[in-house]
Amino acid sequence: MPKPKRINGELYVSISEAAKMLDVCPATLRRWEDPDFQRAHGIKLEIVRDPVNGYRFFSERSIRNLAQRFQPA
Repeated sequence: MPKPKRINGELYVSISEAAKMLDVCPATLRRWEDPDFQRAHGIKLEIVRDPVNGYRFFSERSIRNLAQRFQPA
């Protein structure tokens, strides 16, 4: 498993790692990246892009928070 990337003190994971954490495909996360989608569904994903290659990195904290919402009660 790749190590999370630390940006400004916050841990970020790649889109593939975030997808594994949520048990969804990366394309799903790309759809969820849209601010209108997030607002409509009451979710908040913190996403940064690598300035060199444009890769997405998702805040590990926001992915874990979202994963808790998916867990059965």
